[in-house]
Amino acid sequence: MISLVSSSGERFPSGTYPCMHCKTLANFIEEDESVDCIPLPNVTSPLLDQMLKFFDDRLEAARQITCSPTLENEDMLSEAHVSFLWAHSIRYLECNSNERIIDLLLTADYLSCDLLVDLLATIIASRISGKSRDEMRAILGIENDFTEEEEEQILAEHAWCFVR
Repeated sequence: MISLVSSSGERFPSGTYPCMHCKTLANFIEEDESVDCIPLPNVTSPLLDQMLKFFDDRLEAARQITCSPTLENEDMLSEAHVSFLWAHSIRYLECNSNERIIDLLLTADYLSCDLLVDLLATIIASRISGKSRDEMRAILGIENDFTEEEEEQILAEHAWCFVR
């Protein structure tokens, strides 16, 4: 068992499953197999807790669909099982607010967790699909730094790529 230490110093016990999916954690362990504590100064306690709960839930779902209570690795799952786990993970994560999804995405990126980055990017893409620029900015928490005149000039210069 490895402890992950958040930016506030809170310790979270973690099994190997999250470490397999996060290259940053896997690299720590690979460099020093006797490591029992990994400091994560850029990860807050709430985000680390939620990320670990996500992996616990995903592992439990994988164990249930395969009827294998000791499953620790997804490599042997069938394509149908992988598709089910993907959909299950999307449902598990998409109930979060836009701000939380973005914070989780930044955390997953910091930890080089490709699975979580892909899932969260899929959720964000579905939320902004078909939205206007202003709606996308609101969802993503992006402030428009153009004046109205600058924006009109850009729209006029590149009218071919903007659908109104």
